[in-house]
Amino acid sequence: MAWLEKECYAHENNYPTFLRSLVRRGANLHDPENVKEVIGKMNCKNGTKMLYSYAYKALADMLKIPF
Repeated sequence: MAWLEKECYAHENNYPTFLRSLVRRGANLHDPENVKEVIGKMNCKNGTKMLYSYAYKALADMLKIPF
């Protein structure tokens, strides 16, 4: 959360919640291809998948992982 605040993301964003949900679904957050696979298999609207992708992109930027 501190990194998100430093990067000027809103306090009310749901990125940490989305990332926890990805982990619960079996995603390995250190493997971008695995995360893409998990997001692709989710049974939800494309807009929701996009939000999960944005949340992971923020994490990948913080950890300097190419996504």
